Amino acid sequence: RKGHGPQRNSLHRDERAGDEAPLSRNRQSEQVPKGLAESMGTVLSWLSDHDSLFPVISSVLSADDFSLQPYHTIAAVLFEQISRGTVNIGGIIGSFPDEEEQEQVAEIFYRGLETDDPVTQNRLLNDCVINIRVHAIDRKMEETSDIAQVLALRKEREQAASMKLLET
Repeated sequence: RKGHGPQRNSLHRDERAGDEAPLSRNRQSEQVPKGLAESMGTVLSWLSDHDSLFPVISSVLSADDFSLQPYHTIAAVLFEQISRGTVNIGGIIGSFPDEEEQEQVAEIFYRGLETDDPVTQNRLLNDCVINIRVHAIDRKMEETSDIAQVLALRKEREQAASMKLLET
C-alpha cells in the first residue's frame, strides 16, 4: 500500500480559507491537534493491513478514541470486522454514500507508512497510537468537572504518553 494514492489531509478544512487551508477544525468546531487526523489515518491503514496487531492496539484504543469523522466511523466498522475475522475494505469504502467521502476513505486505507524499516515503522505506529490516546484522554478531561476524575485522567495521560506498544 505504501505510495498508493495521493497523501492529503482534505478532511474538515476551514472553508473560509479555501482549499489550501491546513486541517484546522472538526465538525464540532473544536481545535484539532496537529497531526491527529494523520495519526488516526495511519493507525487505521496499518491495522487494515496488519490485523494481527489488533489485540495490542485495541487494548489501548477503542473506536470512540477516533474522535474525528470519518475516522470514527471507519474505526467502528474496522474494529468490528477484525474482531469477527473478516476485513472488507471495499465494503467500508462503499458504505459512505458520497463519492467524495469514498475517495477520502480510500486515501486513508492506502496511506501506508513512509518507511520499510520495521523499527521505524513500529516507532511511528507507537507515536500515532499515543497521539490518539492522549487526545482522547484530554477530551475526557475537558468534559468533566469532577476533580477526582481529572486527577485519575492526568495519571492515565502520563502513562499513555510514555507507553511502548511495539518493540522498537
